[in-house]
Amino acid sequence: MRKLEIELFKEIRSCKDCLYSWDSHTTGFCRGHSVLFKGKSCIFIPDDIYYGFPENIKIDLDQFFIDIGFSSISLCPKCSSENLFPEILALETKIEIEAFGIEVSDFDIDGENIRLKSITAETLRNFT
Repeated sequence: MRKLEIELFKEIRSCKDCLYSWDSHTTGFCRGHSVLFKGKSCIFIPDDIYYGFPENIKIDLDQFFIDIGFSSISLCPKCSSENLFPEILALETKIEIEAFGIEVSDFDIDGENIRLKSITAETLRNFT
């Protein structure tokens, strides 16, 4: 993991399914990068990370990190729906956030199994 700065937009998000609204962030990325939060701590998963894994490794890294306590900014925090109202990106709401960039080197790969290296897991456990 490496520290980096990413630009996000602050906005109020709303779910079409349960009509819940919350203060959130959105990325404005035109590619498939992921941003996940645990408390106020943030991780960034670049979309091209998958090229670094062997072809036999099929993993959804968003779900991998959600399973260990992170939340996706692309899902409703109340009902977990992806069916959100469209984002409205306003340049005046752009902020820079410190994040930890996830890299292939943060994982141990054993055949078809993948797990976080102990140092990465320990760092992520301490996120609040």
